[in-house]
Amino acid sequence: MIFYFDSSKEVNLDHIHQIKEVRPLHKILERLVTRDVEVRYTKDYTDPGLYIVEVSKHTHQWTGHLDSYHGFNLLAETPQYVVDAVKEKKIRLVILSTVEGGNFEKDFWDGFTSLHDTMQSLGLPKYGLVIVSANLKAGEQYLDWCKRNNIEPTIDWLGGIENPLQGYRLPPTVCAITAAHRQEPKDFSSLNRSPSLHRIDHLYTLANLGLLNNALVSGGQVSREGEIVPTFIDCKEKHFKAVFNANYPRSVDFTNLTEENPANCINFKIHDNAILSVVTETWYEDPGLTFSEKAFRPIATGNPQMILGQPEITKYLSRYGYNLDFKGLDLSFDNEFDHKKRFVAFHNTLRYWCNLPLERKRHYVLNEWRDQLEENRRIHESNNFGKFITDDLIESSKKYFSMNP
Repeated sequence: MIFYFDSSKEVNLDHIHQIKEVRPLHKILERLVTRDVEVRYTKDYTDPGLYIVEVSKHTHQWTGHLDSYHGFNLLAETPQYVVDAVKEKKIRLVILSTVEGGNFEKDFWDGFTSLHDTMQSLGLPKYGLVIVSANLKAGEQYLDWCKRNNIEPTIDWLGGIENPLQGYRLPPTVCAITAAHRQEPKDFSSLNRSPSLHRIDHLYTLANLGLLNNALVSGGQVSREGEIVPTFIDCKEKHFKAVFNANYPRSVDFTNLTEENPANCINFKIHDNAILSVVTETWYEDPGLTFSEKAFRPIATGNPQMILGQPEITKYLSRYGYNLDFKGLDLSFDNEFDHKKRFVAFHNTLRYWCNLPLERKRHYVLNEWRDQLEENRRIHESNNFGKFITDDLIESSKKYFSMNP
């Protein structure tokens, strides 16, 4: 498959600063180019291929909500020579949107409507546009939108994940085993460095259940007092605030959470000292499905994990070969779509884990889970998420060009 770029020096649509600032061209090529790809720097589209554009903004920002900070309509900014080539079915326009996830339908903006209307105005053919979204359910949501609005689908959707936390020099022994061998390991770690509704509830619950004493927990820096309110639990607001303010903020690795961004780092000391990793993903009640680096960090370090995130997020990871079903941990909360019930069930499992005798925890790690943790890490080191995207693009585009010779 041919990937077309206007220049060997700049990304496509580099006249738009929101696109130029995502990552340099050589990084895009490192991520996506495989032996099945030929890269051409030209505007002469003599053979079928893909015109790749990457964007990192939230969906409403790049689909035309101009009142938003840095809002623009990416499709409307596409050069006419590209539009013409897509209309002639020489190439497909690929929008790579895997940095930020989220829904396209929001209370204040309908990104699907904007995409549809812009495609209509440009005269782009059916499936001439491919969107690779970090929201892995965006394609399902789009088909549902089309059905509700009696519109024929015209956009091809693929899911894509950023290459998460790969390339690190990992210790020879998985971290959970190192932690289990310690005389007094911590039960779990939970790093909640930026506030959100479910993380605030989570931090309150840890304190209210008395689970902080033998854990490594960060979080609780909120900018407004009004943010400290219960959302996914039933609790008196006065009690909620009292417990929260008495225990937070706290940090176990970074002292200034507002200025330091450890998102793409691995603090191995934390994972070497805490057996279980409690992951509070970026998205919780959002109806899509988006992964950040947080879900992959314990896989890379070799820790068992529980993910407080969107429904079926743990189940979806199995598509990439990971086995996160840890014997002895009730992870049935992953299948619960009621956000409050899922929240309660999650913390019931966490409390059960914390109440287990240390020798039982050690038994699970050293006997039941050791091979599983090591295999998950091996799979993670070998997985190439950029190649997954490229393979999906090639398969989809072969079908498109065979039907539009």
